[in-house]
Amino acid sequence: MLKRSRGVYTFTFHAWEYDSNCVDTATLSILAIKELIIPTAFTPNGDAANDVWELGNLDASYPGHTVRVFNRLGNVLYESAVGA
Repeated sequence: MLKRSRGVYTFTFHAWEYDSNCVDTATLSILAIKELIIPTAFTPNGDAANDVWELGNLDASYPGHTVRVFNRLGNVLYESAVGA
């Protein structure tokens, strides 16, 4: 679990399919107004450890947010939008 304090955080994502020399890169910067808690593991197997993926303090820091989870091909697996 990562706990991020106030400030700007930049994340860079790298993806490739077969050849790591041919990489797609995307960079995202987030301004954290309040502490944001980001889980580093998600194993929904019913053992009561990391069964739920939840971003802590997301509503307080980012009212009106949208969360999308993508697979490695860029397809949206899950989307949740909250009104402002």
